[in-house]
Amino acid sequence: MDYDLSKPITEYIGSLPQPVTVSGHGGIRDKVQVIKTLQTKLDVMEDIDEQLALEEDITGRILWTCHSGLRSVVGHIPAKVLHNILENDEVYDLMDRIKFLDEISTVFNDALAELPTDDQAHLRRIMADAEADISKHQLLLDERAGKQRTPGATREG
Repeated sequence: MDYDLSKPITEYIGSLPQPVTVSGHGGIRDKVQVIKTLQTKLDVMEDIDEQLALEEDITGRILWTCHSGLRSVVGHIPAKVLHNILENDEVYDLMDRIKFLDEISTVFNDALAELPTDDQAHLRRIMADAEADISKHQLLLDERAGKQRTPGATREG
C-alpha cells in the first residue's frame, strides 16, 4: 500500500491491517493450555515414535506462541514511531526527522542483515506446522491407522 503524502499519516496507519494475535487460533492462554495438554500426554507416552512426534508438536507450539505473542505486543510499534516522527513537527525539525528515519532504517537493515541459516529450517517448519494446526503426533496416528486398515499390511505388535 502506497502512502499518499497529501494525506495525514494517521489515515494511512488507520488503513493498515490490524495485527492478529494468534492467527485465528485463540489467545495466548489457549495456546499455553494446549501446550500443557500435549506435555501431559508426553509424560505418560511410552512409544518412542509418539514421544518424538509430541516433542516436535510441543516445540513448534512453544515457538509459535512466543512468536505470535511478541508480534501482538510489538507489531504496532513501528507504525506509532513513524507517526510520531512524521507528525510531531513541534519537537522535530525536518533534518531531525530525516536523521531519525535513517537511524531506524539502519536498525531494521542490521536486524535483517543475516538471513536465517539452514540449521533453523527445521524450527521454522515446526513453527509453521503449529501455526497451521498440523500435529505430527496426529499424522503418525493416522498413518498407523491407515496401515492397519490396508489389506496385506503388516501389523506392528
